[in-house]
Amino acid sequence: MIRIAGIGGIAAITIYMLVKMFRKKKIDNAFIKPIIGLIISLLVLCIAPANDMFYYFASFISILVAAVSFTDIIKKHNILTTEKLPGLNKRGGDENA
Repeated sequence: MIRIAGIGGIAAITIYMLVKMFRKKKIDNAFIKPIIGLIISLLVLCIAPANDMFYYFASFISILVAAVSFTDIIKKHNILTTEKLPGLNKRGGDENA
């Protein structure tokens, strides 16, 4: 029962992310990378192979995708925080005082 709930949860998250991505009509790499990790994990979970190497491979790919996504988030944050603020170019007030 727990396995079915886990598969349903992963499938629901994957479908939600795909719908959100296609509604924006702008495919962003930040959304594609986690979806790839989710799909690989979901496939291994549904197939349930007897060999543990498939589980190790899926968990390694998921961790790798999470690390890459985390660095992408940091890069985007750095870009947003280092842009010049538009309000700093304006001069206002009484400058002759």
